[in-house]
Amino acid sequence: MGFEGFCGLLLVSAGPATVLYSVVIARKSFLVILTFASVFYWLIVLLLISCLARGFAPLPNHAGPYAALLITCVGIEEAARLGLYKLNQRLLVILEKLADRQEHTTLSKADRLAMTTAHGFAHGLTHAIFLCISWLPLTLDAGTYYIGSCPQMSVFLGSALLAFAFLMLHTSSMVVAFAGAENGKPLHRFGPSAVHFIAALVTLSSFAQGGCMASAVLSLLIGASSTLCAGHVAWKSLHPSNDPA
Repeated sequence: MGFEGFCGLLLVSAGPATVLYSVVIARKSFLVILTFASVFYWLIVLLLISCLARGFAPLPNHAGPYAALLITCVGIEEAARLGLYKLNQRLLVILEKLADRQEHTTLSKADRLAMTTAHGFAHGLTHAIFLCISWLPLTLDAGTYYIGSCPQMSVFLGSALLAFAFLMLHTSSMVVAFAGAENGKPLHRFGPSAVHFIAALVTLSSFAQGGCMASAVLSLLIGASSTLCAGHVAWKSLHPSNDPA
């Protein structure tokens, strides 16, 4: 595969969303710092999950055990998302006090939304980083890897597409979930968690013959749909006067 191919996979898995993030969100140095802090938070969470998963390795090569492990890991991530929301609320209080003390303007709804997006992007980016690191031992050879059940797509390309899909999903899910915690709407509060579980289980279709194609396409559709939903929620949050009475 080589170094050039590995860099190409990095661009596929995180490049488009990173460019969009840089244009839309990373205009303020504070948000860049917040993103790095959130990446560190998710790095700890994913390291703990990785240690847990290694305790069950190797798993039998069929979907059942992997489904149980995925459900457990997603549950841990959702609990971590709730913990991150509480930490973010404390941070907002601190920032409001600092702004009041220094006679600066308080955080606007757009600022709060940008902070939420930064947390979500950090979640998805950390996933992509973990996945890319797992490829490193396999990138030393000149070729690529295929599995017998899905010869249409290389393991690297399929993984990169899944990483990009989940980067979209995690970024948008954070926006919707945090909004749900604020407005109390059940669909916004619990919908992102349900979609996260569904998206994780969709990846198990790779066990079927030719399933990696379906897994990649369905995951990308879920990620794109979640992004559209997050955009709608964000628009309603920034323009509350458009809500029906």
